[in-house]
Amino acid sequence: MTSRNHTSHCSAKETHSAAARLVSVVVALSLLALALCLSACTSNQPQAEPQAQSDSKSVTTPTDDSEVSEALVIYLQGDQALFVDQETNTPYVPTLPLGQIYDAEGNHINASDFAVGNIVQVSGNGIMLESYPGQYPGIARVQVLEQGNPADADAYADVIEMWAGGADESAVPYASLEYSSDLGQITLSLDAYDYEWHTADGQTLEKDASLDTDAADGSDVISDSVLDASITAPTQATLSFSHTATAITIERESVALNGQGKIVENEGAGTISVACSQIENNQYTFDIEPGYLYEIEAHFDNGEADFAFHTLNK
Repeated sequence: MTSRNHTSHCSAKETHSAAARLVSVVVALSLLALALCLSACTSNQPQAEPQAQSDSKSVTTPTDDSEVSEALVIYLQGDQALFVDQETNTPYVPTLPLGQIYDAEGNHINASDFAVGNIVQVSGNGIMLESYPGQYPGIARVQVLEQGNPADADAYADVIEMWAGGADESAVPYASLEYSSDLGQITLSLDAYDYEWHTADGQTLEKDASLDTDAADGSDVISDSVLDASITAPTQATLSFSHTATAITIERESVALNGQGKIVENEGAGTISVACSQIENNQYTFDIEPGYLYEIEAHFDNGEADFAFHTLNK
């Protein structure tokens, strides 16, 4: 009896264990089926568009599109473009907004899909930065209106040559200043205000000019032609030249606005040398701060040229 009872007891435990295993298998299979169903359902959902093709603006894309204008695309280099405003005939470099570029049918495209000659509608805040060509960082949306004619860009060959590089060694050097501001990455094109340049055919090109004039009160007023690197905090700038410089000197002096809105040197402010570092043959980095006039004297194999900009943020 003991033996049979023990055997019977063991058989009951085995039966209970087998049932438990069966239930476990059923539950596992159910969970697996549910997981497969969820996976299939998820895979059938529409996929999110890439960020560049999304209708929502990116964090860095301007949202002010109150100013609408039309422009001609005159030059393309990868994702960079050069436009000419159709109303003012002013060339400018647009900061093209990620995910907010459209073709004539309203489909999202990339900047590289533009073609020279395109007529585009540009929507933004209308604020053009002081430089030549101008710069328009506050663009919120660009749409192609018509394909246009590539030959229309031929009239701007000089502007394209200056902006795209490939400077003529016989031409007077020019410079560009790149820096970061609240508006993004900005590049100013600087023309020499004073120079002496010897060309390969023996000519000497000269310009003798001053940055300031004497006002009636005896103060030195800085020329309105000096470009404004609009910064609100110290930042690092990169200076580039169209020709390879053999040496450069950078100085700064404190400036302010007078009662007439003109830039004047602060009384008693001295000139301070600014340290710079050469990073390439024709590129230098240095720190800039708000409230100063910066003067650059550059020497080249064929002569010398002087450049200037201020950081008064008018």
